[in-house]
Amino acid sequence: SDCEVLLHLYAEDGPDFLSKNEVLGMYAFVIWDARTGNYLVARDPVGIIPLYIGWGQDGSVRVASECKALHGACKRYELFPPGHVYDSVSETRKSFYTPQWMDPSYFPTEEIALTALREAFEKSVTSH
Repeated sequence: SDCEVLLHLYAEDGPDFLSKNEVLGMYAFVIWDARTGNYLVARDPVGIIPLYIGWGQDGSVRVASECKALHGACKRYELFPPGHVYDSVSETRKSFYTPQWMDPSYFPTEEIALTALREAFEKSVTSH
């Protein structure tokens, strides 16, 4: 499938592969490493694919594409934030998506080329 590339990136670059590579597209996934027993959970930067995370009474971490799957099975659940990865080793979520435009000190200095903007927008819509 088209998600197989994620396994190769994980094998090549380890748990930080999303910070080291620009993975485009819409996705939400879990990679379980059978060698270590560790797992990663991640969601695409825009949040196109839904993903929820919950914590069971026993301390287990659970994920689902619909929150109704976690309701009743978890003492607490919430929306998994776009552009984040959860690492079972550290039991933390962190952002892997930090584009230049998110930096408040960044202000473009070039005039907007409307034709280029339209082409980039159309390309983005076509690819999804």
